[in-house]
Amino acid sequence: MLPGLLQNLSNVHEYFAWLLKHNGGTFEFKGPWFTGMNFVLASDPMNVHNICSQNFSNYPKGPEFQEDFESLGDGIFSSDHDSWGFQRKLFHTLLKDKYKVEKGLIPILDHVSSLGIEVDLQDVFQRFTFDSVCLTVLGHDPNCLSIEFPNVAHSKAFNEMEENSFYRHFLQRKLQIGSEKKLLHGWKVLDEFVYECISTKRKETLKKEDLKMDLFTTIVMEEQEGEMNGNITKSNKFLRDTAFNLLAAGRDTRYANPYAFFHILPFNQKTSLQSDILPSSHSIKLNTKMVLSLYSMGRLESIWGQDCLEFKPERWISEHGRIVHVPSFKFIPSNAGPRTCLGKDMTVIQMKIIASTIIWNYHVHMVEGHPFSPSFSIVLHMKHGLKVRICKRFV
Repeated sequence: MLPGLLQNLSNVHEYFAWLLKHNGGTFEFKGPWFTGMNFVLASDPMNVHNICSQNFSNYPKGPEFQEDFESLGDGIFSSDHDSWGFQRKLFHTLLKDKYKVEKGLIPILDHVSSLGIEVDLQDVFQRFTFDSVCLTVLGHDPNCLSIEFPNVAHSKAFNEMEENSFYRHFLQRKLQIGSEKKLLHGWKVLDEFVYECISTKRKETLKKEDLKMDLFTTIVMEEQEGEMNGNITKSNKFLRDTAFNLLAAGRDTRYANPYAFFHILPFNQKTSLQSDILPSSHSIKLNTKMVLSLYSMGRLESIWGQDCLEFKPERWISEHGRIVHVPSFKFIPSNAGPRTCLGKDMTVIQMKIIASTIIWNYHVHMVEGHPFSPSFSIVLHMKHGLKVRICKRFV
């Protein structure tokens, strides 16, 4: 199977979709014995339901995922069991958002409209959400979203890490190919940024003057109260991992939604703690790597019918004009079961705010002939961006 994967590496998501289409929605991938690359690829909704919900405790992220995505540390994306549960409860109570529509998004769109120039809407949304999530988590505004379109190193570092983490996940750690240099560089840049914010936040909370409430301020203030009561404080490493995961979630899984994919993460990985029998009758052994191909799930006739590749918004509206609801393990952009995305509701709200603002104020025209294809990354960016021209509706 390895030769097939190598030949289709630049188009791996479509390759997985093809494999699953011709193998009933579940496929056992077996690499050479020395690579340790065996895994079960799944897209059958009933198997997804079993893994993500019904038998959730048997399928944590596992040590191999934590090794491949080492840069995530012990944050909520990679942690399991008690650590994951604690962080989820913490984030659920503190999750909030601050919008930069009036002072950030509208001025930029007005600017490019007045000049009549092309703009990469993907880049604009990415800057918008990175500023927003930095304010929410760190209490720091990097000001990526400005008409100067500044080159912000720690935002660019995310792209480097995501692209090279994909190579590392499927090939490099096992076959020692590819380059870790860019991944490590991006990791270093982001670590320096986050640790600097941690240091600044600790100093600010000690002064207790003009504190703006954000996630870090809340955690550090609770930590300082705990010190007074003799409790163990949280390390800078814990704060770094917490921030890193939330920045990744806020920047990537939210900014892409308004314009392109809903399944912004192409796959989800689990590892079995015990042997199991899937609803499809596939036998799963102990420590089997499970790869749920979310990208494939949106492209299989067995799930959505023969028109699965057509853009048909009406498929979500009943003949009575009501929203058609489908199980989360069938339509799974926000995951399913206990690990359902914490920011799902906020993402939908933010999508509505951005969409209504743009549609009400502007005409958006795609640049003719602009190529559209997904990037080779753990996140489905648009490889060439989304080039558009903006025209104001009301002059």
